[in-house]
Amino acid sequence: MKNALTFCVLFCTFLFCATPQAQAEFTVTSAKKDQVMTGYTRPSRSVVLTAEVAGKVIRVNYKTGEATADRPIVEIDSTFVALSLENSQLQLKQIQSKIKSMESQVDFLRSAHERVSELRKSQNVSEVKFDESANNLTQAVNELDALKLEKERLRIAHKQLKEQLARHRIYGFRGGVITGLPVEAGEAVQPGSPVAEVSDYGTLVVPLAVSNEELSAFRNLPALFDATLDGIPVKARINFVNPRFDEKTRKLQMEIAIREFSGLRRGGLKFQTHLNVSTDGVLIPRQAVKNRFGNPSVTLKATRETVPVMILGETGNNLIVAETKKVRPGVILIQAQNP
Repeated sequence: MKNALTFCVLFCTFLFCATPQAQAEFTVTSAKKDQVMTGYTRPSRSVVLTAEVAGKVIRVNYKTGEATADRPIVEIDSTFVALSLENSQLQLKQIQSKIKSMESQVDFLRSAHERVSELRKSQNVSEVKFDESANNLTQAVNELDALKLEKERLRIAHKQLKEQLARHRIYGFRGGVITGLPVEAGEAVQPGSPVAEVSDYGTLVVPLAVSNEELSAFRNLPALFDATLDGIPVKARINFVNPRFDEKTRKLQMEIAIREFSGLRRGGLKFQTHLNVSTDGVLIPRQAVKNRFGNPSVTLKATRETVPVMILGETGNNLIVAETKKVRPGVILIQAQNP
C-alpha cells in the first residue's frame, strides 16, 4: 500500500513537470516616463514703487520684511505744497465772497432795470436812462460770470495741489511685504527714483519652462494636483501658460500657483511634482526582456520569434526601448527565459 501511494505521488509529479506551463504575457505600450518637475517659489507679484515728486524723505515707516498696512511706506517733505494748498483755500473763500457780493449787485440792478422798463412804457424815463440801466446790468452779469470762471480755475488749481500733496506719501498695496527699501530718511529723491519694493506672498507661484510633452502631461493632471514644497504636501494648479514659444530652448513658459500651504510663505521654496511624460520609444516590462551577453531581446507571442531591442531608458519596473516594425504598441510579448 505504501509503495502504491509513493508511485502515485511520483507519477503526478512527472505529469506536472511534463506539462508546458503558461507563460506570462505583456502588451507593448507607448512609452511614458515618470518625471519629477522641479522649480522654486516666488511672489505672485512684485511692484517697485517710485517717487512722483522731488523732495527730501522725512520718514520711512516700515522695515524690510514687514507687511504693509494703512501707513504710507515713505513720506516726502510736503511743507511748501501744504502752504500753497492753504493759500489756495483762502483764495477760494475770497472768490466765493466776491461772487456772493456780485450776485447781490446783479439782483439789485435787475430789479432796477425792470422798474426803468415799466417807466419807459409810460414814457416817464428817457431812452438814455433806459440804455444806461441795461448796460449796468449787462456788465454786472458779465463780471459775475468772470468771477465764476475764476472760481473754477482756482478750484482746479486747488485739486491739483491736493493731488500733489497726496503724492508726497507713497503707499503699497495692502497685505504686501516690503522686500526692498533703497532710501532712508534724509535722502533727496527725484521723480522716478525707486523708493520701495512690495511683493505679494499671499499666493506663491512657481515659474517653469516646459516642453510640449511636459505641458501635455500637466494638462492631464486634475485641476488641483498634488505637489510638495520643501517636502510638505500641497495642492497646486496651473496659473497660466504663455503661448510664446522659445525657439532657442524649445520650451514654453508656464506658472504654477500653490494652494493650501500652511508653512512660511517666501521665495525659494523647492517645488516638486510627478508627471507621466510621453517619450520616444515603447514601454515594456523588464520581465519581457532577455538580456544575454549584453544583447537584449524579446519574444513575440504570435510567432515565438526572438527580436533584438535597443534599450533607451527605464522608468520604474519598465524599460523604454526603440520602436520597430515588430516591436510597436499593441504587440503581445511572452516572458523571457533567461539562462
